[in-house]
Amino acid sequence: MLFAVTWVNRGTGSEDMERRSLKMFSNWKPPAGVEFKTFYDYADASGGTALVESSSAEGLLETMAPWATFFNFTCRPVVAADAGAAIFNKGVAWRDSVR
Repeated sequence: MLFAVTWVNRGTGSEDMERRSLKMFSNWKPPAGVEFKTFYDYADASGGTALVESSSAEGLLETMAPWATFFNFTCRPVVAADAGAAIFNKGVAWRDSVR
């Protein structure tokens, strides 16, 4: 399943915490079953965003758990726009059929 994952800094950071998180990141790898399709930092240094494919919710949690001290996360399942449009059209057609 594909997820849009965003994170923002918890706001309790310090230079030491920033150094620690960067050192951790340079040694970190996603768990099995989790693949980062895109990975970006916000230019205002407040957090970032990623498109992540995970075979399970547990894998997604395992991905974020080491970083929970540093960041607040939001994870939303996403659907490709063309597939989403087809699904929305089915919904519209069903609503139109109800009289």
